[in-house]
Amino acid sequence: MTSLTPEELDNLAYENEKRAAKMQEVAESLTTLTGVGYAADQRIRATVRDGGVLSDLALDPRVMRMDSAGLAESIVEAVRAASADLQRQIEERMAEVTDQSPFALFQDLSQAQAKFDELRDGFQKSIDEIMGRVDRIRHDLDR
Repeated sequence: MTSLTPEELDNLAYENEKRAAKMQEVAESLTTLTGVGYAADQRIRATVRDGGVLSDLALDPRVMRMDSAGLAESIVEAVRAASADLQRQIEERMAEVTDQSPFALFQDLSQAQAKFDELRDGFQKSIDEIMGRVDRIRHDLDR
């Protein structure tokens, strides 16, 4: 195993602290994202939030002229587009801290959030262990 100098350990610890802070920032931002989708020539707007929950549905009065089946189909289309928009945003945010799309492994946003939290906690544990080693090395060097 290669020995690291105290400066290299300091740099490693600093970089890991920055990465952990970025992971925390991204995890917190995931719950505030919303996706927006449109249908029927943008006369129907759907908004979804964390977990794919429909949080808003706006209908232009002109869509009331549509038959009920067509209206229902267009609403579903807008909700699907909003879900896709939210998924895209989450993937973009996750790409800031990982190389893998969370949706390659998970279909449910809450599962992705739980897995991200698990990864962040494991990463933080590793950081804590490294910092403990750094402190021991510093202590030994101060003797």
